[in-house]
Amino acid sequence: MNRTKLIPFVLTAFACSSKQLTRNEVPATTIRVAVVCPTRDEGAMRAYDGALDAERDRDVRRAEALYREAVQRDPGYCDAMDNLGLLLRREGKIDEAIDWYKKSLAAQPRNRAARANLAVALRVKGRPDEALHEYATMLEQDPDDAEAHYGAGLTYLAKDEPRKALEHLERAEKLYWVQRPELTADATLLKGVAQWRLRDCRAAVTTLEPIENAKGGEPELNYVLGVCALDEHRDDLVRGVAEGTPWLERAREHLRRARSAGKTIDPEMARALRL
Repeated sequence: MNRTKLIPFVLTAFACSSKQLTRNEVPATTIRVAVVCPTRDEGAMRAYDGALDAERDRDVRRAEALYREAVQRDPGYCDAMDNLGLLLRREGKIDEAIDWYKKSLAAQPRNRAARANLAVALRVKGRPDEALHEYATMLEQDPDDAEAHYGAGLTYLAKDEPRKALEHLERAEKLYWVQRPELTADATLLKGVAQWRLRDCRAAVTTLEPIENAKGGEPELNYVLGVCALDEHRDDLVRGVAEGTPWLERAREHLRRARSAGKTIDPEMARALRL
């Protein structure tokens, strides 16, 4: 009978492999707020409305030109700056997006949309400490800002500080449940990842299994459930496990899904499991 066997050093890699999350966006920080600092300049307003129409038509170049025209007509028009920054970020022009978010905040320091998007852009740019500063400012202004807690948690995960991440993600999960239930599973997913990073597979599995139907395509969920199943049965794996064993097949399926969704799987583990 064929048996799958993993040597111990491969098992020890589970807790530290692939620490970079595959998802970069905070779920709700790309919402445009069109009434933070309304303009009195009719030409700026027309340009802004035209830019929104152009974005709906997927005419990115025209939208960018019209947002720039709106800001040129009214240099304090932070709503146009916010949308311009978001458009530029999506086009990969992160540095310029950051500049526009900062200009928007100079015009209106309590502009939550600009600060949230600035924090995301800073994290994507690899400047996590600056991103955390922006999230801290958001939480000073509103301690119950679910997106700020979520963003801080995601950023701490990127810094490989899972304990701090877990504190924020647990708070985000509770706040989303009340404020935006459709986003609760996003926080739950990262909460499970943080628990796994803390080497608490039991807590991670307990957290992630209830959202498997909703988040079954997420590489992180499948990866954690897969490696935690292997970790739970590590002694069996060292001795060798018969092909067709149900828990082994489930672990394989999770890891295959994770890999097909873009997650990097340790080559030794992939060969041993015949993924």
